[in-house]
Amino acid sequence: MAAKQSRNDRAKIKTDEFDFGSEALDHDYFVFHKGAKKMPERQRQATEAKFQAAFAKRRDGVRRITNDYFEFWRLCGEKRCQRVSRCAGDSHACFERWWPVTPERHKVYFRAAIKAINAGAPSEQDVARAAQAEVERAAEHIARIEAQQLEEIMKRDAAMAAQRAEQAPDRAQDAKEERVGPRVRAL
Repeated sequence: MAAKQSRNDRAKIKTDEFDFGSEALDHDYFVFHKGAKKMPERQRQATEAKFQAAFAKRRDGVRRITNDYFEFWRLCGEKRCQRVSRCAGDSHACFERWWPVTPERHKVYFRAAIKAINAGAPSEQDVARAAQAEVERAAEHIARIEAQQLEEIMKRDAAMAAQRAEQAPDRAQDAKEERVGPRVRAL
């Protein structure tokens, strides 16, 4: 018959038994750090590396879900993202590229929906209702931020147009030097 486990024995988790894909990853990491000083240095470093990899994988998954929610894959240059109609490339680079130009109204709605879900909203309609109420409440903030975003986009576009205009005369001269005879089209 098995003897009763003491409280300390139950708190110990063997690193071989960790499920690095589980939802209890934060708890397992906490327990690991409680007993990490007793572990040999190499084993502690290896286990720490496994935890950090699991946390990175989880962050990447959350970022992909966010990218898919906002449908960044529609704007992405990666062909595999277009092919599978979801984020399939570097999720962090895609997020960093498109998040600054995402309309603030959508960001506020997204954040409010997450808060409503975490608060225990019972249905999808309740989540949408709470998120829409937050968008209406933050209308002034949204208008100010979207005006700033538009201004930044217009500045960036003007700078790019000026840069293209500077390079255009060089391209025209290069094109004239390349042409020797008349253009001939064949059917």
